[in-house]
Amino acid sequence: MDKYIVRTHRAPLFDKPNGSMSLVDEVLNGYEVEILSSHDEFYRVRTFYNYEGYIHNKHIIKPPHYWENGVKLIIKKPFADISYKSAIKSNILTCIQGGSIVIKLFEGNDYMYIKTSSEEEGFIRLNSVSPYNLIDNNILTTKDKVIIRNKIIKSALSYRGIQYRWGGKSFEGIDCSGLCFMSYLFNGIMIERDTENHNKSIGRETTFNNLKIADLIYFKGHVGLYMGKGNFIHSSFNNNGVYINSLNKNSPFYNNQLKNSIIKFINILDF
Repeated sequence: MDKYIVRTHRAPLFDKPNGSMSLVDEVLNGYEVEILSSHDEFYRVRTFYNYEGYIHNKHIIKPPHYWENGVKLIIKKPFADISYKSAIKSNILTCIQGGSIVIKLFEGNDYMYIKTSSEEEGFIRLNSVSPYNLIDNNILTTKDKVIIRNKIIKSALSYRGIQYRWGGKSFEGIDCSGLCFMSYLFNGIMIERDTENHNKSIGRETTFNNLKIADLIYFKGHVGLYMGKGNFIHSSFNNNGVYINSLNKNSPFYNNQLKNSIIKFINILDF
């Protein structure tokens, strides 16, 4: 099957290739998709994280020659300017969204010179990007896992206050599984973009008493990230955004409805 990448700010992924379509996901700039079939102006695609849906052909292109073997970076800030010069007063070429993938060309003192999937080149601040490498859990030490768990929660907190959007996976709007997926992806780990944990090879079930920071809490039709001390962070339609709640009855953030709808707890890293 042909491989394409997203060339636009974000590409909506729909359940149908027609006017009655509903959003099921957002595929961000630089993300790879596999073409499954063609439907007029739409393609049915499968993302690199095995999510399927319909995408308009205007959002995707064949990977440019520099893409496959290029050093990939992920944008770790909510938004980052790409400028013409490595200077604070430089004119801005474009602004790119957090979670997007770009190619590193060379590195300077405070800036990285990068190229996007749509062949735009420019300078971006060093603290706006990090290497995009998926991590093998099997080589992580216990100390590594503690560090990564805390980084995952830090990534989740960067979305705090962002509005809820069904199927959203960006800083413009995000849903519950999108928040969990992106928080892990920023730190080199790919999990399911789902509220069900269908793939039993991803993580193992654990108990409330053995919960660790960044473990996943699956509720009925919902998922959140455990933060420790009974607290969890999630993107909720009822709260219209990313919010912290608690499983502790003595907490002012206690959510009785969610506490009573818990299905399971999943430990991703110790698997």
